[in-house]
Amino acid sequence: MFNALKRFVLKRDLKKRERVSPCKKVFSNFNTAKTIGILFPYDTVVGEAVGQLTGFFASRGIEVKTLCYCDSKAMPLNFPASLLPIFCNWEVSWVGRPLSEAALAFMHTPFDICIDFMLNDIHVMQYIAALSEAKMKVGRWAYAGNPYDFVLSLPGGNTDAYSFVEQLNHYMVTIDMKND
Repeated sequence: MFNALKRFVLKRDLKKRERVSPCKKVFSNFNTAKTIGILFPYDTVVGEAVGQLTGFFASRGIEVKTLCYCDSKAMPLNFPASLLPIFCNWEVSWVGRPLSEAALAFMHTPFDICIDFMLNDIHVMQYIAALSEAKMKVGRWAYAGNPYDFVLSLPGGNTDAYSFVEQLNHYMVTIDMKND
């Protein structure tokens, strides 16, 4: 009952804020993007995949900012410094709104592309992705009312982060922007 109330309040707040969102949609690919934001949950496999992806972007001269959400009360001890900042569940309001300065700064940064690595139903990450001021939002998880402009579906219900990165690279590099 309490979780249903929290979801209701968060969805209502999100709908109200989305109406006044200054976000202008523009389709980009990895050849035209200059800034990319990556939102991901704390997981060692996902962290390694995000690390590889940030290296790929750096080799192309793209500025990358990451934001990691850790669903625990304590900061992980072995978190790679290259993937900072990170925020934990104690930096989230009782309904699921982020309170962290890093999360709020991420939401208000106008990235060319925002990539969300959310694996399952994490309300605070849905909130950040929906209110992100990114020009284009890419995600891998389709749900009712998702905020993504480009949703990648992995074959066979695969939830592997490396498969997601492979599909993301394939589509975002091969999409030709000249014919728009």
